[in-house]
Amino acid sequence: MLARIYDAENILSLTQLTNETVIDEQTKTLSPQELQVKSMSDRAKQLTQQAKQLKARQSLQKAQQNLVKASQIPRTH
Repeated sequence: MLARIYDAENILSLTQLTNETVIDEQTKTLSPQELQVKSMSDRAKQLTQQAKQLKARQSLQKAQQNLVKASQIPRTH
């Protein structure tokens, strides 16, 4: 079917996935300890992302301030 849609020459390879692997991963029951570790890991990732965003905002703000300073006409009396 894909060969007809995309032309056989445009398809390099195909991998057939079964629904079983997806279902097994989604329905795996985690122990309370595993859930706690996962929760802490997710929280750490979230905090790391927030730190990166904060640094990026601060960097952008500093760059904007430098641009304003650079674009100001020097005032001489």
